[in-house]
Amino acid sequence: MSDGSDLFVRDLDETLYSFLDADNRTKKEAVETALTREYGGERKQAIDVRIEQKDRRIDLLQQEISELQAELDREKNEREALVDRRQELDNERTYEDDLRALFEEFAESRAVLPRFRSDARDIAEEHGETLATIEQDLRHLADEEDVEIDADRWTDDYGEGL
Repeated sequence: MSDGSDLFVRDLDETLYSFLDADNRTKKEAVETALTREYGGERKQAIDVRIEQKDRRIDLLQQEISELQAELDREKNEREALVDRRQELDNERTYEDDLRALFEEFAESRAVLPRFRSDARDIAEEHGETLATIEQDLRHLADEEDVEIDADRWTDDYGEGL
């Protein structure tokens, strides 16, 4: 028989309540026995239940590890792609870099500008500029740098620039 104290479990099946009432033990003893048998006893069945619980927990942890490893791999790949892109940007020469290199070569030589037409054409194609723009920017750079370049060096014998 039960001792008449209430069991603090809501919505328990009425059949289980009737089993508890019919049992000669107290509700506490009956519940402890059932819980010990299910979770904490040394019986084979209780141990099997604990093994299954541990297996499920291990499977869950292994799944979490796999998911975290996949996320880590994605992050590493994205970082590597960003580093590669940064290196590409660092290696790219800007229009200003190429223009300055052409200007320095032109200013140091005694040749006329049209002699550098193929170099200027390469720069124009690479940076989407026209030869006229490059020539204009070279003249502007000469003014900025206060480099005197003879007027006849800007054109060839036929009066053509770039």
